[in-house]
Amino acid sequence: MTKLVFDIETIGKDWEELDEITQKYFIEKFEDKNLAEEKFPLFPSVGQIVAIGLFNPVSQKGGVFLVKDMDLNEKEELVKNFDFDLQIFPTEKDLLEKFWDIAKNYREFITFAGNVFDIPFLMFRSAVNKIRPTINLHHKDYHIDLLEKFSKLHPNKNPSLHLIAQAFGLPTPKDLLDGKRAPQFYKEGKIKEFIEYAYKDVVTTAKIYEIWLEYLNF
Repeated sequence: MTKLVFDIETIGKDWEELDEITQKYFIEKFEDKNLAEEKFPLFPSVGQIVAIGLFNPVSQKGGVFLVKDMDLNEKEELVKNFDFDLQIFPTEKDLLEKFWDIAKNYREFITFAGNVFDIPFLMFRSAVNKIRPTINLHHKDYHIDLLEKFSKLHPNKNPSLHLIAQAFGLPTPKDLLDGKRAPQFYKEGKIKEFIEYAYKDVVTTAKIYEIWLEYLNF
């Protein structure tokens, strides 16, 4: 069966870009302005996808799709820094069109927290960009959410990717960059570090999947 592990990276607008009604909505929702400013980018109505990490656990190959407006020379120089596939797109729409074009070739998708974040965000942003997904990732036969699998085995529920990776002695991308800081790295132009984090995140997810598949999948 063709398999694809994926993980999205997102950024939000600057708080000052939000209109007054939207700001009020988030402040009331989180009951704290500072918390609202931290959490609102997680909503696809005010955020966007700037990268997707991809990894095929069968071929052991993967890469990153990145949104960045760059000229050809800049792209070529950036790609030289990595030993995995890096494809750069000028807009979110171009990235999503490419993702859905390759997604139709797979029949199993693996994520960590995909049901609560990656998939809803992908679906919503696709609609915003007037793109119809080529496959329904909400379908349980297609999608394995490792957070759901390990939550059933973890007494405190909802263990983080970092926690699970450490338990199994796996390298964790969170040693490289905290997920909460990743959007800021993107905005500040620390693109190499951002790309490396996006790729390591999906590779770690793939390794956790392999452990689950061998020892815990019945």
